Amino acid sequence: MTPTHMLILREDYGNLHAFYQDPRQPQHTIHVAFREHVTGIEYRLSGVMHREEGPARLHYGPDGGLFYVEYIVNGNRHRTEGPAIIEYHDNGAFEHVSYYRHGKMHREGGPASAFYSREGGLRAMFYYLNGVHQ
Repeated sequence: MTPTHMLILREDYGNLHAFYQDPRQPQHTIHVAFREHVTGIEYRLSGVMHREEGPARLHYGPDGGLFYVEYIVNGNRHRTEGPAIIEYHDNGAFEHVSYYRHGKMHREGGPASAFYSREGGLRAMFYYLNGVHQ
């Protein structure tokens, strides 16, 4: 009988790391880091950050709340419907969002990067098209 998933555990710097791999598709791996709770999840394809159906990188704070999300396709930040990077304040409000297409900061019709206060007020915004500051 062949296992459907392989689990590899290792510990470093106080974190426990789990790597999940499907023997039928060994190029697909999921990396999960733990302390007292899950601290991060990364999806890789042949060792390169990659996920098409959702974010490739997620980081969680000490309370277990999500604080960082990153969409990566073939090693490049990329998302067509929404920001490729989302960071949250500890109260759940947006702290920072950035839009990327094929690894280049890009957004038409609005800022490609924006920073917010804990209360939701806009602190700064930057405009980019195809990686070029406007």
